[in-house]
Amino acid sequence: MGPGSRHDVLDDHFGHWNWLKYYSMGHTLMRKYKAGIRLRNVQTEAHRGFTASIGAAKTEEWESTCVKWETDNTYPRKTPSPFVSDSIGSSIAISEAEVRKELAEEERVRVVEGGVTLHETSASGFLVLGLELEDTQRRISKLAMADKSHTPTHDASLVEQRNSFRTKLKSWVQLRAIYMPGLLQYLTNLHTELPSSSSIPSPHPENEDLWLPSQLPVEHRQKACILGLSEMEVKLRTARCHDALEDLRHVLRLKTRMIQFKNANIRGQKNSTRSRAIIDRVHDRARGFTEKYRVSRGRLLELCGPGDWEKTLRPLLDRD
Repeated sequence: MGPGSRHDVLDDHFGHWNWLKYYSMGHTLMRKYKAGIRLRNVQTEAHRGFTASIGAAKTEEWESTCVKWETDNTYPRKTPSPFVSDSIGSSIAISEAEVRKELAEEERVRVVEGGVTLHETSASGFLVLGLELEDTQRRISKLAMADKSHTPTHDASLVEQRNSFRTKLKSWVQLRAIYMPGLLQYLTNLHTELPSSSSIPSPHPENEDLWLPSQLPVEHRQKACILGLSEMEVKLRTARCHDALEDLRHVLRLKTRMIQFKNANIRGQKNSTRSRAIIDRVHDRARGFTEKYRVSRGRLLELCGPGDWEKTLRPLLDRD
């Protein structure tokens, strides 16, 4: 067979396969069309039942909101999207990033007006670093309890993260002496009053107390911290609670969708085990956001005490 004949044979094969593809496309489209009709009926019935359950007034309000958003031709659209959760961007539940921006702007205005700068890291930056260290402590504690077999890879990762955390903690402690100047006296008095055995430091850095303003008693908080530090932590803790709830909702929706996909499409022990492992990792993320919310809410309760804010940020239980 010469080169020309070889190319002709290959072209014939390619053309034949393309013809088979186009020929069978009608059967494929008909199968997908029938499946689409069935799913269309399911969604239509679900939409009808949901519409009947919410009432005509709410339905009309939602439809007008969607029509207003769809007919907004400006770019970017000025009309709020009805498909975004109300907790995002509202005046009540602002995100942690927005709070950090607000605190940074307040710090800039204070410096412009002649205020004194105690350190190149601002007070809000000091608190943000402390909250990040708090998250790191929870992550290291989870890693320490994750694998009871203590494989060399697990132990190496744990030691590396602890060493990195110790380095960050040393830098943060230096900042703490600036923004919480009365903390040293408080700890000295605390160790004097408590038995000596309770003052022995933990060998693991993830168990050390960071001594943020929320960890101090109310009667000592103002003496130990600079003016306004506790109020900054209140804003950051509130924003972290809302962020944790929003992240938790997103992860739970993702987990629900993954379970539905697994039940509808995954077959066989190997693929089922692999998909189950992925779903378990997603569930671990949900547990992490849950713990973040509970810790932040507990600290917020220490800072503010009982109040109207508890109507919005309620205790998060496992059955929820």
